[in-house]
Amino acid sequence: MQDSFLAFARRHRKPVFVSESAPQGFDLGKLTAGCIFVDPATGGPRATVPVTAEQIWDTWYAPYFRFIERNRDIVRGVAYINTNWSSQSMWNCQPGACANGYWGDSRIQANPVILARFRAELSKRLYVQGPRRAAAFEPPDFSGAGRSEAEYADLPQGGTTGIAIADTTASNDRTALVDANGASMQFDHVTCGGSIDLRYATVTDNVNLAVLVNGVERHRLALPNRGSATAWATATIPVAVPRDATVTLRLDSGDVVWIDYITPGQR
Repeated sequence: MQDSFLAFARRHRKPVFVSESAPQGFDLGKLTAGCIFVDPATGGPRATVPVTAEQIWDTWYAPYFRFIERNRDIVRGVAYINTNWSSQSMWNCQPGACANGYWGDSRIQANPVILARFRAELSKRLYVQGPRRAAAFEPPDFSGAGRSEAEYADLPQGGTTGIAIADTTASNDRTALVDANGASMQFDHVTCGGSIDLRYATVTDNVNLAVLVNGVERHRLALPNRGSATAWATATIPVAVPRDATVTLRLDSGDVVWIDYITPGQR
């Protein structure tokens, strides 16, 4: 259902807000998991089973944050309900009195492992920190299926001085501009393929990119001067990409290169 909702939002170029999210059925303090539905025999909760913090994280939190990351082009905000549901009469599930199902305890501070990992996720550049206002929503411009668009790539090195988002170009695609040696852009969750196609433009000589797959340098690519920021060309990089890989492009020499997208696409 969420995929069809996201597809609708993209078609209509609208932002998405994930509201009232919580790992129903888990008790982070007691480290238990239970069925969210009422036991018809007792009218109350079903028996819970012990779980580890790692199991809770892998079952609910990891997919939750991955969903946000993968859909960062349109997901503009999330709300997490941090509460002990069992302490509230409306949500407390007892035999004969369990109208809203079993919820548990979703307070992240109830478990140090969950708390530390939750904080680590929120420290990523994807999230706005402190009193800073979020940037205005810019509707995504997808030029075709099977592409990993550069404007949505992560920026693991170089920061705002190394990589910037360019304006809409003559090709009607948004692009990412790499303009500092050592700066890089990273595409996460790339699907498998026998090679990588890179759509680029550059106005400088001696542009050299290092291509890393899952953190390991696999190829070096020299890009000829195209003479214009909109004179696009496609370079085929003879590097196999395994399923769900991280592909990083690092500028090792040259002043500037515009990157439109790579193929394969992202999951």
